[in-house]
Amino acid sequence: MPIGVAPLETILRDSISELDGTARELLTTEPPGAALATWARATVAHATTYRGLVTLLMDGLKDETSELNNACTSMQSSGQQLLERAQRTGEVRDDISATELFALIAAAAWTREHAPDEAERVLPVMIDGLWPPRTLTGSARA
Repeated sequence: MPIGVAPLETILRDSISELDGTARELLTTEPPGAALATWARATVAHATTYRGLVTLLMDGLKDETSELNNACTSMQSSGQQLLERAQRTGEVRDDISATELFALIAAAAWTREHAPDEAERVLPVMIDGLWPPRTLTGSARA
């Protein structure tokens, strides 16, 4: 681990826990699809708070010795609950896994960090891609 990362991990742990709390609140206050979209936007915004944070967060999920691991794992679990809830109601396509969702969020955050001009288009396209495919009679979304 590079010098200086551990103090940053300690600081970020609280903000990741807040994002986890947001997910848990959305589970009970918002319709499933809207809750997932709100959480995905908040997660991308959080991951781009500092340059390089996307990589640090993804590494924190994989490294059980990281100061961020528990917070990242808990936040990921809450995000998975949001996804599965939205899938059970049919508001979100059922052929996407939580791992794929997090990869999409990381990609959207990376784009926001490295190609800000494209970022405002990428996130809505990613979120729209979560909805079930359109049927011949129109969109599955309201």
